[in-house]
Amino acid sequence: MRVSGVVVLVCVCAALALRVLPYAPASFNDNGGAAPLLPRLASLARHLRDRVELSTPLTSFARLYEGHYLQSSTHLRQANGTAQYAGGVNHQPPLVLLALHPLLEDTLREFKVSILFATLDLLIALMLYRIARWHQRRTLAVTGPRFSHDLLAKPAFPATVAALYLLSPFAVITCAGLSIGVLSNFFTVAAFFCATVQALFPLAVLCLAVATYCSIYPVVFFPTLLVILLHRKQSALLRAIFFVFEFAACLAWLLVLSFISCGSWDFVDAVYRFTVTVQELTPNIGLFWYFFIEIFEHFNTFFIFVFQAHIFVYIVPLAIRFWRYPMLMWWTLAAFLAIFVPYPSVADLTLHLAILPLVWHQVKGNRYSMAMVVMLLSFFLLLPILWCMWITYGSGNANFYYALNLVYCALHLLFIADCLAVTVKQDYLAKHAEPVSDSKKNS
Repeated sequence: MRVSGVVVLVCVCAALALRVLPYAPASFNDNGGAAPLLPRLASLARHLRDRVELSTPLTSFARLYEGHYLQSSTHLRQANGTAQYAGGVNHQPPLVLLALHPLLEDTLREFKVSILFATLDLLIALMLYRIARWHQRRTLAVTGPRFSHDLLAKPAFPATVAALYLLSPFAVITCAGLSIGVLSNFFTVAAFFCATVQALFPLAVLCLAVATYCSIYPVVFFPTLLVILLHRKQSALLRAIFFVFEFAACLAWLLVLSFISCGSWDFVDAVYRFTVTVQELTPNIGLFWYFFIEIFEHFNTFFIFVFQAHIFVYIVPLAIRFWRYPMLMWWTLAAFLAIFVPYPSVADLTLHLAILPLVWHQVKGNRYSMAMVVMLLSFFLLLPILWCMWITYGSGNANFYYALNLVYCALHLLFIADCLAVTVKQDYLAKHAEPVSDSKKNS
């Protein structure tokens, strides 16, 4: 027991160090054997902050700080009540700027924000641990010996889920790159933690409303929370309707508070309309940017509607077919968001990979797990090379970069579809399995 505790402590310290040390103050370099390493880590962190895989218009720390600077500039604030959105650079909601304002005031802002994000990552890991333990007990109680030989049945399953998140390279670079997507991931996981472990559905709805306020698309997880409610409470239909209204009220209250802090509704256009109408076509790891650069402008509205609606069309079919598996619904929707939102980043990929161990016992028979691992390694090794060929040396073009994005998204879809097919097949076999007769047992 002591050895396992020491291992856990070492893992936690290593994970936090990888997230915080790149932004350690210069005084940390004066003494100590790690001094030569810290400048290299700082240089790597600065490079990560500039990578398009981490810093999209919605998750860039540089854009966040630009909004803070504009908001703090007295002459700009006097000329324009919503100075933080001047120039079309910052696209963070007003309350996020307000909450992070004390951390952005001095030269240690990166160090302070890295400590905050590392703390949030640690809390996410702890919540995943509790969710995994709840899911383990619930699943084994319902299915009995069906998954008795899987990792799900092992005592170390919850700790494994938490460790896989903390030590995931995608989670590390997301935090080290100061991606604002950490905030949305934290409130999304907090919503499911409150709904599953604590059964505090009003608080779960509030957390999901905050996640939706930070980034529009976590709203797709709301039906999954309702499914969890229906699992835990009998005759919960009226409560589900109440929580729909509570979710709408929380969002409305957050928008009203944003209006009070800004003094106008300009943030709606700068934050939410900007996202929905895909006003900036900077390269990222998604599908939108290249497609909307290439099509004729008068088709924009139609295809924006098609692409945006595509994110939401899976909710009802998943809720109908997989209502008995809320964790599988959560993972599937998170995986869809990682490829179908207008400005995806590694933070979106981190969330769905963090949830995947919770449902691995259901999808482990899929055919594309090895292909998925190879694809992720190849994708994140080749992407910087193709970017350098295109932008730095001019020996490549956007087609090479986008082709890799298409492979990434296509294999993601194959993996998701095959995982769902495996679950359907397991359900069929469990339902139609023939009972073994006494004569067969004796023989």
